[in-house]
Amino acid sequence: MTERQLTFEQDDIAQMVNSAFDQVRVGRFTESTELLERALELDVEFAGVTATLKCARFWTERQSRVSELLGPRARADYLLTQWGAFREFASRITDLPERCRHDIRYYAHATALAYLLEERGGTPGRAPGDRGRNISGGAGSGSGDANVNRLIGRCYRAMGDFEHALEYLEHARREAGESAALYADLADCYALINDSRTAKIFFREAFFLAPDEVGIEDLESPLIRQLLGHVADAGISEHVAEWVPVYGAARGTLSVRRELRPLEYGRLKQAIFELEKRLGGEAEEPSAQTLPRLLNRYFWLMDHYSAAGEDARKVEDVLDRLRTVAPDIHELYLARIDARPEGAL
Repeated sequence: MTERQLTFEQDDIAQMVNSAFDQVRVGRFTESTELLERALELDVEFAGVTATLKCARFWTERQSRVSELLGPRARADYLLTQWGAFREFASRITDLPERCRHDIRYYAHATALAYLLEERGGTPGRAPGDRGRNISGGAGSGSGDANVNRLIGRCYRAMGDFEHALEYLEHARREAGESAALYADLADCYALINDSRTAKIFFREAFFLAPDEVGIEDLESPLIRQLLGHVADAGISEHVAEWVPVYGAARGTLSVRRELRPLEYGRLKQAIFELEKRLGGEAEEPSAQTLPRLLNRYFWLMDHYSAAGEDARKVEDVLDRLRTVAPDIHELYLARIDARPEGAL
């Protein structure tokens, strides 16, 4: 009898906790808190309850502030900012259930999405071209605001709707042009739909343009997580985004190459010249970013020479310079090259 009663109570608590997660997902944090407190009364040590309760209280406070803000854009921006704050808060909670984290991410982004679509006159859950007021123009459509389209795309991505995410992100790219942050968002989304080649192209371009503008904490695809793991395994904990393309190229994870346009090639050569001077102490004092930025440009230069069919001696010259400034990266790169099947690019 005691065992039956114990099993019943455990099942009852589990149902309460699952119901609490359901409430969290739709932003009913007061209801979620009540369920979790009842679960604690039955079993104070039930896994994940205390951690989820902390999260529900965190968002109850934030939710009350949202209503005080004027305008849908301000509310969306606040929610997305608080999602970043919550990630840091949650990182200090050791037993936080993954479902709780996932449901809160869905709530924050789904709610922000509704405000963003309200801001630009759209309707949630429909493709840009399907709405009465088309994304590409029209009164009240928010036309030309690439940042809003990017935020909408990021919300859809966080909710797992990659099709709509890509539509908005691609539209933002057509409006905004080159943007490291936007390229990284696109890359992550393409990786999540298993379009690895396109993902690698956009990741490579993003980290070449401006690694410091890439919000690596927002990227979640296995491709980028693998690269971040390589950087962590190397003992690097600062300026991680600067090192991601270095290890991506050295290990072959970002195995894409293209021939640079003449203007790009000229800028690349000038950047390498200035970074080499800085690293050698001939110019200003080198920063912690100087070496990874130089290495990234070495890889781009070698890939350009290969794609353009230049003399192999030019590649060898860059390899010699790579070996001088970073023998460990040089060794890693050569090990990968030597391991390629004959004739592979």
